[in-house]
Amino acid sequence: LVSGYVEAQMLALTEELLHLYEDAEAEYYKTNQAVSVLDHNNERNLKSKAINEYVEKRLKEIIQSHGRNINLLHKLEHVFSGAIALEFLLLVIGLIAELLGGLENTYLEVPFALMQVGMDCFTGQRVMDASVKFE
Repeated sequence: LVSGYVEAQMLALTEELLHLYEDAEAEYYKTNQAVSVLDHNNERNLKSKAINEYVEKRLKEIIQSHGRNINLLHKLEHVFSGAIALEFLLLVIGLIAELLGGLENTYLEVPFALMQVGMDCFTGQRVMDASVKFE
C-alpha cells in the first residue's frame, strides 16, 4: 500500500515537472501582473522574474515532497526488511518440503509460491519504474 502511494507520488511529481514552465506562464497570465504597456523591456523583465519565482517556489515544494517520499520508502524498507527476508526463507523451506512430499502436492503449491515472489518483484519494479520516470 505504501509503495503504491510512493509510486503514485513519483508519477505525479514527474508530470508536474514536465509541465512546470507552462504552469508558470499560465499562473503569470492568470494573476494578470500589472506592467507598464509602454515599457516592453520592463514588461519582459517582470514577466521573467514572476515566472522564475513561481518555478523556484514549485521546485522547492517538489524537492521537499520527493524527499519525504524517499524517507518514507527507506522507513518502509527498514521496518519490513526482516519480515521480507523471513517470508523468502519460509517460502524456500515450504518449496523444499513440497518437493520432498511428492509431486501430487507440488502441482498445487508451486504456482502459489511463485505468485508470492512475483507480487513482491512486481511491486518493487513499479516503484523503480516510477523513479526512472522521475529522473
